[in-house]
Amino acid sequence: MIAAPLEEGYERLAAAEAGEPVKAHQTDRLSRLLVAASGVAAVGFMTIATPEDHHFSGGVPMREGGEFPTAIATAEDPDLSEAQIEDKVMHALLKYVAFWKKNDLYLVYASVLILCYIFLGAAWKQGLSGFTNIARMKGFCCPGLFGCASLIIILSGPILVLCGVKLSQPLVIIGGSLLVLFWLMISTVLGHMLPQRSSSDATEKMRHKQASHGNLSLMGFFIYLIGLQLALITKTTPYLGKKAATCRHMAFGVQEAGLVLAMFVFLMQPLLNGVSGFSNMARYFHICCCYPVLGLFAVLLNLCGSVAIVVAPFIPKDLAIGPFNAAAFASIVGAKCLILFLLFATLFGHILPGRKAEGREKMFQKICTMRNISIIGGLLFVVAVNVPYL
Repeated sequence: MIAAPLEEGYERLAAAEAGEPVKAHQTDRLSRLLVAASGVAAVGFMTIATPEDHHFSGGVPMREGGEFPTAIATAEDPDLSEAQIEDKVMHALLKYVAFWKKNDLYLVYASVLILCYIFLGAAWKQGLSGFTNIARMKGFCCPGLFGCASLIIILSGPILVLCGVKLSQPLVIIGGSLLVLFWLMISTVLGHMLPQRSSSDATEKMRHKQASHGNLSLMGFFIYLIGLQLALITKTTPYLGKKAATCRHMAFGVQEAGLVLAMFVFLMQPLLNGVSGFSNMARYFHICCCYPVLGLFAVLLNLCGSVAIVVAPFIPKDLAIGPFNAAAFASIVGAKCLILFLLFATLFGHILPGRKAEGREKMFQKICTMRNISIIGGLLFVVAVNVPYL
């Protein structure tokens, strides 16, 4: 994600890893100190104890729950019938769900932190000189001003989102998300789409395409976050209070648009690669054995997970799957399917190959790893939002 600009800005880091002498700029030290201080302050602020009666899940009001059946077999029962065993399993499942309902606040915090990881990591790795060099290589006017603005945007956007989530302030979250979206759009167009068109190298074009898809997925999660906050706009909200009714009316459409965009990459991969494509990837990276089975498994995880997340908001609210709300259940299961796929893809497709790679290839694998981690954070956020309604 943000691969081409980051790769160009990481040239000094690649030189250092190759053993070449590299002297850090004073501006790099100051900017990294700023990033470190901001990150520590944000994490510390997020971990401050929250009153027990304060619940927040992406701006969605919480609903209490988690009651267990009263007549359930215990672990000490010597002989359990099939029905009792099922009750025992259900009791354990309900207890597991109740735990996350009670602690959903921390799941929200963790997911948002992971979602913002790529941006804070980019600000740390690049520094002011890195962004300035990118602007200079792209031929932008006033590269120093561009580098300074880039660092401020890529740092302030995630910090505003994190603080807004902690304080349950929709306007702050929307402002931070818009800054991140602005950065992602500029990065995607100038750093990937235009270079992809002008590049004649097939591998380079594939990498730009992959990075563009990753950026689109991240955009979707932040648009989804904005949609959740629009539903909370009231007449007393500054700036948007006069259009509170319009904001609430738009909320569902914005949320769904964000989910569709976030799921775009997962929907396209099975269509473009198919079972044979994923099987060949598994064979190339030497992932276990039974490559056709792994290919089929990857297609099912991508299709079922993405479709479940996109379709879930349209499921009737009163429809249930056993003791669980069907819409929330579909969203959570779909998100976990995609998380499982990304964990395998990141480990075997980027982390392990990145250890053996050198130079520019190593940087590319690191960026892809950071991208996937942030997308996992977005999927965890989808889980956190739906847990209270499960």
